[in-house]
Amino acid sequence: MELSQTIYEKINSKGQAEVLRINEHTKAEIAKLEKEILGKAKKDAQSRVEKAELEAKKLLKHKERLVDLEKRQALLTSKQAVLDEIFDTLLNRLNNLEGQDLLNYVAKLLKDEDSLGSQTMFVSKANYNKYLKALSSKAKGSLVELDLLNKKINANLNLSSETINLATGFLITGKDYDLNFAFDNLVKQIRKEKEKAIADEIF
Repeated sequence: MELSQTIYEKINSKGQAEVLRINEHTKAEIAKLEKEILGKAKKDAQSRVEKAELEAKKLLKHKERLVDLEKRQALLTSKQAVLDEIFDTLLNRLNNLEGQDLLNYVAKLLKDEDSLGSQTMFVSKANYNKYLKALSSKAKGSLVELDLLNKKINANLNLSSETINLATGFLITGKDYDLNFAFDNLVKQIRKEKEKAIADEIF
């Protein structure tokens, strides 16, 4: 009986040792597996973070480009608005010229026209009285001598009572050609020639 117990104890002891060994091996395998899983998860997480950071940087650069473009467009629009205001103001001033100022400006426009003679000036119905008063000392008529203007430019121009559809400025017709001095066209030409210089000076 004592011998049997001893064998049993030996078998039990050996069994316990095997269980311990298996447990230790299992723990080691589990630890190894955990380490691998954690390592892989960490690497995957790092990869995801890096990818997210890259995407964020790309998005940021895209947004920066959009903001920069919007800023440039806004600046361009602002500059354009300022220039529009400048030339609109010029056109308004020309349209509002009267009396001696209108006479001087019309004379300035015509003084370099070498072929002026006995041509006729036409203006809109709204501007007829203003031009007659500024350019002539004569009374209304179908064809009125522009004596005040003629003295300044050494010509023989007359103002017709026949009005034309010209919002601003005046038209001079002759036998061989017409001269169009519509103020809006004059301002467009001035803008074409001067806009860049004005923009450089202001901005």
